[in-house]
Amino acid sequence: MQAPTPMVILEGREFRFTLANPPYEKLIGRRALGRTVAELFPKGEAEFYIPLLTEVYETGNPFVGKELLFTMPDENGVVKTVWIDIGYHPFRNEEGVIKGVLAIVHDVTESVLARRAIETSEEKLRIERSKLEAIFYGTDSPMVLFRGPNLVFEMANQKYLDMISNREVIGKTLIEALPEIAESAFPNIIQIVYNSGEPYRFLEGHTPIKNLKTGELEDRYFDTTFARITDHADKEFLVIGHAMDVTERVQSRKELEEAKHGAELATSLKSSFLANMSHEIRTPLGAILGFTDLLRDRGLSPEQRTQFIDTISRNGKALTTIIDDILDLAKVESGKLEIEKVEFSFFELIDDVVDVFREGAKAKHIFLRSNIVGEVPERILADPTRLRQIFLNVVGNAVKFTHEGGVTIKVSCEEINNLQRCKVSVKDTGVGMTKEQQGRLFQPFTQADNSTTRKFGGTGLGLALSKRLANALGGDVAIENCEYGQGCTFVFSFLVEVVQSRNCIKGDGSKVSSENELAPLTGLRILVADDSPDNQALVQILLKRQGAVVEAAENGRVAVQMATHRGYDLILMDIQMPEMDGYEATKVLRAAGYHKPIVALTAHAMAEERDRSLAAGCTAHLTKPLDRQELVKTVRDLVFRN
Repeated sequence: MQAPTPMVILEGREFRFTLANPPYEKLIGRRALGRTVAELFPKGEAEFYIPLLTEVYETGNPFVGKELLFTMPDENGVVKTVWIDIGYHPFRNEEGVIKGVLAIVHDVTESVLARRAIETSEEKLRIERSKLEAIFYGTDSPMVLFRGPNLVFEMANQKYLDMISNREVIGKTLIEALPEIAESAFPNIIQIVYNSGEPYRFLEGHTPIKNLKTGELEDRYFDTTFARITDHADKEFLVIGHAMDVTERVQSRKELEEAKHGAELATSLKSSFLANMSHEIRTPLGAILGFTDLLRDRGLSPEQRTQFIDTISRNGKALTTIIDDILDLAKVESGKLEIEKVEFSFFELIDDVVDVFREGAKAKHIFLRSNIVGEVPERILADPTRLRQIFLNVVGNAVKFTHEGGVTIKVSCEEINNLQRCKVSVKDTGVGMTKEQQGRLFQPFTQADNSTTRKFGGTGLGLALSKRLANALGGDVAIENCEYGQGCTFVFSFLVEVVQSRNCIKGDGSKVSSENELAPLTGLRILVADDSPDNQALVQILLKRQGAVVEAAENGRVAVQMATHRGYDLILMDIQMPEMDGYEATKVLRAAGYHKPIVALTAHAMAEERDRSLAAGCTAHLTKPLDRQELVKTVRDLVFRN
């Protein structure tokens, strides 16, 4: 019993300790000899061991128990807890009869606690790994884990796989799996994080990602964070990456920046245009006001007076042209341009345009020629106003920018689908343009360059408007040939219908002209309603010269009273008047039974203003400033038609 292993002998059915070595008593912390198991151990302990001892005592079969929890209060009441391996063996006398039980005990507390500590640690690691995997695979953002210096894919969540078209990446290096990103910054950044251990945040990093479905490289942008970690054995580094696809944000910002740049450019162009427009408007306006003051001089000769009046008229028409160009461009841009179809002489229009610039060309000592090439219809159905605008703009530019040589106009037509496609070539020997200047030429509010405006004048609207008008007429305006310092050739085309009752004339340079004499208005009674005494006087003079009897009303209310009690063949109704405007006056007159023509007079030339006038009950619509011939013709046609 001198063995270091705790041992005892328990005799009889009471299992009394008849032998207990020191290691055993040290284990249980008290004296055991002479006591029974029931006396020595607490009730709970005794109730556990006594049945086991009884089984061995009665059957002779040994019992071995592993890692049994053993608690024992010592003589001072301190409870001691240990884990033991215990073996019970039958103890026999010389005759072989079982007299008791030999108990051998091994204290395995340290090994149990050590193992359980490991198990607890591993369980904690398992739980933590489970949590991390749940976060890794469940996050809404792409996440990836690289192992080792070669950056081998260890883990990748579904969001990351979706981002790279669900490629097989696990076990491959970064470059093997995604060769298209080799030239981007990402591989170097991840390598730096792996080597240094310093985390790195990469904002709006750009890299191409191949879409395996389309086979195309897509520009992508990511906000990413990379950090180095170690495995549980602290043996090898890993880099974990978290990414957020910000491609839409970057693209939206770029679109916003482009839009802002475009808006700033547009603002700059319009500011330049407005400054130029102010100059263009003030120039003829200054001439009008200046020569008007000069006319007050009673000492002027008849020739001087005629010269001043012609100057005022010419500048007034120039001012009207500028305003008309602005309004027409606004109509075209808004899709509200109305194209008319009127029968007129094509040759007369061509000759008229040439006549407009003939004196100017002569003053510059340059030639201005027009030629008809092939068969060109004499009379056509088209919009003469819009066609004339295109002619004037294109030919006017050619004359303006030519100082030596001259301008040649060639007109030809060919039949296309029962229509005539007419082509007008305008060739000059002027200053020409560079390629860059040509690229800006048809943009509104711009000219070839700013020096053009300063040197030659102009609004920068003519060619832009002409191109859009030609498009509306089924054609176009384009540069056929142009070299800097050697002149340009502009070509514009349009579609027309031929008046079948007329024959086409072969081009021989001849000129066809006719005069449409206006029928007299003798005997017609006309009321002009206008709050401007000057406009009243102007209209009265123009119509009285044609034989009409003209009376005036200063507003719509007076016009209604006069028209109700006096018989007028026609009323010219200004729209903007005090007390009662032209719209209301027209409605009242129509309601009162006045059925004669009412012509709206307004400075507004937009299509919606014309529509509003007609909706109020007006028969026709004339814009200010009034054209004498158009005024008289409108009055004549409306009265005699009715």
